[in-house]
Amino acid sequence: MKFFISHSTRDRLSAIAVKDVLTTFGFDGFLAHEDIVVSEQWRERLLLELESADVLICLLSQYFLESQWCGQEVGIFVADGSRLVIPLRLDKTAPYGFIAHLQGVRASSKIEIETAVLFALAQSHLSIAFSVILSALRKEHDFRRSERLLAPLVPCFDRLAAGQAAELCAVAISHPIVWDAAQNATEYLPQFITRCSHLLDPQRAAVLRYQITKRSLIPQTA
Repeated sequence: MKFFISHSTRDRLSAIAVKDVLTTFGFDGFLAHEDIVVSEQWRERLLLELESADVLICLLSQYFLESQWCGQEVGIFVADGSRLVIPLRLDKTAPYGFIAHLQGVRASSKIEIETAVLFALAQSHLSIAFSVILSALRKEHDFRRSERLLAPLVPCFDRLAAGQAAELCAVAISHPIVWDAAQNATEYLPQFITRCSHLLDPQRAAVLRYQITKRSLIPQTA
């Protein structure tokens, strides 16, 4: 999946942070001032990248408003009306013009960027979001981040296919960082079991339910 990061050059550090987050999940993030070599024709390369991108991330700021390029990039990208736009607010600047109907999300840190991107992807490209989130959960070693990773899937539990529900159940059961994280155990996973009960193997669901209800009694391995 390809992302185009529309930003003012004065917000370059924030744009690099966005690209770093995308890279973490294996996504291709295009950043004009990093990815266009000096000899290339800027206009032609920008148009090509806008045309081929699946998602546009707008780094909204006062500098974005003042840019001669950013508004044009948004207009070109949304012309077909079918692709995902994620407006991230670096200050109080709200979405305007062609994207005025969208909700801007605060993104002053990599944690906020990651959360905003995953929530947006889960709503519009669930299969892709599910895949990258499950992959990250399998490798995660931090309780709080496992909660942040699982959170974007919670509104989508009713949309999971049987195979996805089974896969999430398996990952949760096998990984204490998932089932033993406080918010996962008390909020997210109980919702998952309830809302996906018709998709889950009853014995596997019972194991996960036992883990999250008796978590203080289950010894942890190092």
